[in-house]
Amino acid sequence: MADRYWVGGSGTWDTTSTTNWSTGSGGSSGASAPTSADNVFFDNNSNVGTGSFTVTVSAAVCNNFTASGLDGAMTLALGSSNVSVSGSWSSPGTNFSTTFSNGSIRFVSTSIGNTITTNGGTITGNVSFNGAGGYWTLGSALTMVTTATITLTAGTLDTSVSNYAMTASAISSSNTNVRALKLNGSTVSLSSAAPVDFATQTNATFDFGTSTINLTRASTFTFDGGGLTYWNVSFTSTVAFVKTITSANTFNNLTFATPASAALSSVVLPNNQTINGTLTAVGANGNQRIFIRSDTIGTSRTLTCAAIAAMTDVDFRDITIAGAVGTLSGTRLGNCGGNSGITFDASKTVYWNLAAGGNWSATAWATGSSSGTPAATNFPLAQDTAIIENTGLNTSATITINSSWNISALDTSGRTNAMTLASGTTAPTFYGNFVYGSGVTPTGTGIYTFSNRSTKTLNSGGKTFTQEIIVDAPSGGIQLLTNSLTSNLDFTLTKGTLDLNNLSLTALGFSSSNTNTRTIAFGTGSISCTGVGSSVWNTATSTNLTTTGTQVANLTSSGSAAITVSPGALSEANSISFNFTGGTYALAFLASGGSPSARNVDFTGYAGTWGGPAAGATVYGNLKLSTGMTVGSGNNLNFSATSGIKTITSNGRTMDFPITFNGVGGTWELQDGLTLSVARGSLTLTNGTLNLNGNICNAISFTTAAGTKNLTFNGGTLVCSVASTTSFNNAQPTGFTTTAGTGTGKISMTAATAKTFVGGGSTYNCTLEQAGAGALTITGSNTFTTISNSVQPTTITFTAGTTTTVTNWSVNGTAGNLVTIGSATAAQHTLSKASGIVSSNYLSISYSNAVGGAAWYAGANSTNGGNNTGWVFSSSTAGAGRFLLMFS
Repeated sequence: MADRYWVGGSGTWDTTSTTNWSTGSGGSSGASAPTSADNVFFDNNSNVGTGSFTVTVSAAVCNNFTASGLDGAMTLALGSSNVSVSGSWSSPGTNFSTTFSNGSIRFVSTSIGNTITTNGGTITGNVSFNGAGGYWTLGSALTMVTTATITLTAGTLDTSVSNYAMTASAISSSNTNVRALKLNGSTVSLSSAAPVDFATQTNATFDFGTSTINLTRASTFTFDGGGLTYWNVSFTSTVAFVKTITSANTFNNLTFATPASAALSSVVLPNNQTINGTLTAVGANGNQRIFIRSDTIGTSRTLTCAAIAAMTDVDFRDITIAGAVGTLSGTRLGNCGGNSGITFDASKTVYWNLAAGGNWSATAWATGSSSGTPAATNFPLAQDTAIIENTGLNTSATITINSSWNISALDTSGRTNAMTLASGTTAPTFYGNFVYGSGVTPTGTGIYTFSNRSTKTLNSGGKTFTQEIIVDAPSGGIQLLTNSLTSNLDFTLTKGTLDLNNLSLTALGFSSSNTNTRTIAFGTGSISCTGVGSSVWNTATSTNLTTTGTQVANLTSSGSAAITVSPGALSEANSISFNFTGGTYALAFLASGGSPSARNVDFTGYAGTWGGPAAGATVYGNLKLSTGMTVGSGNNLNFSATSGIKTITSNGRTMDFPITFNGVGGTWELQDGLTLSVARGSLTLTNGTLNLNGNICNAISFTTAAGTKNLTFNGGTLVCSVASTTSFNNAQPTGFTTTAGTGTGKISMTAATAKTFVGGGSTYNCTLEQAGAGALTITGSNTFTTISNSVQPTTITFTAGTTTTVTNWSVNGTAGNLVTIGSATAAQHTLSKASGIVSSNYLSISYSNAVGGAAWYAGANSTNGGNNTGWVFSSSTAGAGRFLLMFS
């Protein structure tokens, strides 16, 4: 261990330079740079003849650091570098300063007996303690700037029996090293948005003694106490803002400063808190209020208190008072709902009576109408009714809601004279009925939240809200009254009921994506979203969302910016109908939210690109595409109605995704041709009835799944175009039926190469048409109204050992283009027709057994490939229609 003295004024301190180091005070330079075992000194000889000087740090190390008796001002400039001190620190309160960028002073001792003495000076950067077995006590107050953090990583930091104060931005000790913080009776002042970090407490000893922690920040912050036991903790700022206390902590005294001016200062509690001494939260003058609330509306937090200072002008929401204090009572206590153990002021009615207008918090409220005398004590509480009439306020005057006040019923119904109700960017909360009078002009771009515990009415008076609106009302909600509701911003339903009461709601966007219990009661009303771009409808998380009534949402954007509409996975009963009435925007709809669903979907007027559905997307009602839209590729779309007749109108649009019909008791009726893409357009029928309704349905394939299902034709055609072994696949024939209806229905197999009709042994009340040059294989013992072909030459192959029953056989080739009839293997299949005459020309037949009461004739130019029975072949190959007639 050696001593090193700084000489020569300004210079750089690193681990190699000898320029400024001497072995004695004022001695010659050239001594080796100090190591972690060497003590360093800065004194009156460090800057002889140079006045002020700067020591620029570059990865400096030492044992003890001592600066004293300086002749000139010394600056220790760390910049982004660190100085590691293995012992004690002593610096003067004058002529000494520090500068930092993101460097720090690191105390790394692994032994006891270290002191930190700054003698009233201020450290302007971070300080850390990190030495296993290290022990540091304060030799004076430790004062740091409001941006600097004290970090305890390993070892013990002790403010000592002198109870020296500490001032910093924050204290952090979140790790698993052995460490201890002993505050004794010190006062600690912290100013950060996260003033303490004790999240990981493994191997830590936090002893707060009889200390006082002052949280001095004058803007929003969170005190996460880590569930520890503190002595006195005070929120000292008199500025009104939101402060949050997380973790279930224990305090001796817990104190909140009185707001210095008219405003609402919020205390948010995500956890229960215990106060073994006194809880102090005192507002003033009616309008300098403290608001103690749970972080979640509808979820109670408990304050277990031994004593509570006399409370004045405090609002509570979802707070339970418990402990030795018994029931809390006070003066002008506001009841925002969900509270217990608190006695609140009786509700009253107050009237605005300040002719010139002014802030909501003004001394303007009177308990009588125009004759009442305003008083600060009349400030409307959350359980009161505030009335604004023609009397008491000049025409064209303005009342400004100047803080996030808790307001109960607001009644301006009697205001027919012009006035402005302004809210700026504030976010008040309403707990009662709300009504606009005809003379009111609303302004402001903040948020109006409705949080009543029973359903209250909202009468817009025909006025447009300029604010975003949130309904967060457990067991409550709002019911529109008399007038529809329009907002220039978004509308959010978080909890409770939105009852449209047969009226309409119009907003930029609508959101209700959470797991809270909530209801949209449409009646015969609707919700219209006018937003351009971004998410204009979001019920993606639809758990516990109930909808009733017409359940109609109108998306009326006329812009081109992409829009997202996320309806969520609502059940059939809760599903919502969506109308897209304009715009050229790219639309993400039924595209997210986990198996999203909708009821009726109508794109009439929409001219953009719908990107297609996500996996599991469901439509429970009608689907109508528009002539001007483009349909993108997507995953499977399910039609899942369980009752009634639903319609599908394509308007000539091709659907580039698979479709499944699966609704027990549901019927889907095509209104025009339905075309699925050649790349992805398979069709599956699981439950319910698909009625082609005289139209053509083009799919690459058709498949049945387990369920009760019906295919009705009414003169329509199902086209299966894929060259596949399952182009038509009656994979689950149980419960599968077909209905002819009016006209002649058809299943047309159009692939130019080999394909298979998997009949499953069912009855097909339609024509099966071989309409592609590729061979058609028919499996199963099926019954058809007609088997026909529209191309020659071609092949129709039956499965050996099966019987195919037909009412009509209309298979013919042409000269030089024979139709080949045969079995898939070298064994006979059977064709059965109950009566009549079969007369087919230009066939090549083998392994075919023709039976039934009908006569089976293979006419002109038909050839007998052998192993046929029941067929009568023409005696001439020269012309059509010449047969050997046999009579018995």
